[in-house]
Amino acid sequence: MEQLEDLIRSYCDSDDETSFRRFYRHESQRLWRYLVARGATEAQAYDLVSESFIRFLKTVCKNPIAPSAYLFRIAQNLLIDLQRSGLSREVSIEINELESKQDVGGTFIETRDVFVAINKLTRDDQNIVLLR
Repeated sequence: MEQLEDLIRSYCDSDDETSFRRFYRHESQRLWRYLVARGATEAQAYDLVSESFIRFLKTVCKNPIAPSAYLFRIAQNLLIDLQRSGLSREVSIEINELESKQDVGGTFIETRDVFVAINKLTRDDQNIVLLR
């Protein structure tokens, strides 16, 4: 797949809607999952994704470098605003539809142990793991 920065540059330079759609398809689900993991309800995450892309489109063509990081920063700021208003749920990374054991490098680990360890990380470190 083309680099995401190239897709946005193509959109900005020639108003190529196809490039933007490909960027949207690639990033929207990742962004939604990140927002839910950070405390938004599913419905709130859909709203935040929409609002993030609206704000993103208004300004991204001024400086189309690192568009994914810029989009996620917008979403993170919107989520912080939502959390300040007291409308979000408590943040906790949960085990959703995962098998109890995962094969990692030839050894089996308990998925629950991984999520317990992630929940012990600082918020910034959790963001790094979730974004990866």
